[in-house]
Amino acid sequence: MSQSSTSVTPVDRYYAQPYSIDAVGFAFTSLNDFQSKAIEHSEQLSQPREAYALHLLDGPHQRLFQALDISPVNLAAWFRLIDEIDGEEQAYGIACCLAENGIDLSEVAATYDNCMFWQETAEEYARDFVQHEAIDWLEQGSELADYMNYHLLGRNLIRQKAMIEVALDLVLVRFDEVSKWWSAMTVGYSRQ
Repeated sequence: MSQSSTSVTPVDRYYAQPYSIDAVGFAFTSLNDFQSKAIEHSEQLSQPREAYALHLLDGPHQRLFQALDISPVNLAAWFRLIDEIDGEEQAYGIACCLAENGIDLSEVAATYDNCMFWQETAEEYARDFVQHEAIDWLEQGSELADYMNYHLLGRNLIRQKAMIEVALDLVLVRFDEVSKWWSAMTVGYSRQ
């Protein structure tokens, strides 16, 4: 007798708790499930649709859900993001890191795929960026590079949320934000 093993993908299980203390909530697993049960719930109460607090009871995306303010208003955006990053461990880690550092759901969804974990300190990344990526502004090996304070540049990248310090020697680089930061830093500078 042969046994077939099937891999079951864990599913997030949610609960919609009405703000009304007299009403009982309902469990759901998808946007369509929430929408149909919310309509059914309001019909049972014979009143307009109830406002809900949403909770993630169980599932693989708890860390991200807890870091974001998920409500019925942005629930569709939440499910779109989960569909995009599901099964992508690095993308999920990046999304969590962004959310845990105050980036809202819409910005997380728009920028997670233009970020990368970098195994360096903020100072080391700033040095590498200036010496290798900003070649059109600063010629590699230029004497000006010797006078740059890379520690302060790295701290500035973090303060501007262009980079997030994850651990002592691990940063999350938000490439679009680094480009904006660099453009702002070099405005008005012209080589002679």
